[in-house]
Amino acid sequence: MKLSVLAGEYCGVTIERSNAKSDKEINKFQFYQALADSISARLMPESEKQIAQCLDVLFPATWPAEVCADYGEKELKETASKFLVPYSRELKDEYRDFKDVKGTAVSGEHLKRLVGAVHTLPVSTAECVRGFSRMNIICTPLRTCLTVKHISVLLFISINGPPLSHWQPLPYVKSWLAQGRHAATDLGKAKSAKPCPDESRLAVWNCF
Repeated sequence: MKLSVLAGEYCGVTIERSNAKSDKEINKFQFYQALADSISARLMPESEKQIAQCLDVLFPATWPAEVCADYGEKELKETASKFLVPYSRELKDEYRDFKDVKGTAVSGEHLKRLVGAVHTLPVSTAECVRGFSRMNIICTPLRTCLTVKHISVLLFISINGPPLSHWQPLPYVKSWLAQGRHAATDLGKAKSAKPCPDESRLAVWNCF
């Protein structure tokens, strides 16, 4: 940005200096703080600030300089309730150990489960838009017979599943064939099956 000011141009737009005496230089620290406050107000409405305060106790960067012995335990219980993680004595002890090491490492299965659940919380609508794009790829005008259940399963595999190159179809093909099923293009049975004669035609033939 500084080079753009010196060059007098930014992204093809000419930068003009004002000569008015009433103009004052913008305080960059105040500008960035106002920008951060504006973004925070847009991304975090008042109705969701309570849950944000509960989540802060799991991130050491938001902790106060002096952390008391019972800091965050009330918020920890509420966070566990919102993310459907059982609040137990083990979780409470693991969180205390987490505070003792200043949040440098998450130890304990219960606390890892809670932190993992918190990390699934989306911070934008990008994931929703990505899901709709995948759904448009799966549900096309030529595949309109797919049910909601099948579309949901295919979406889950497409978004969260491993790459297609890692999938081994052979066990599933064997299971399909073991149940007596065949592909629509399999004409083996049709060739081996003998046509059933029409009784009415046989009766007419016997007359001669």
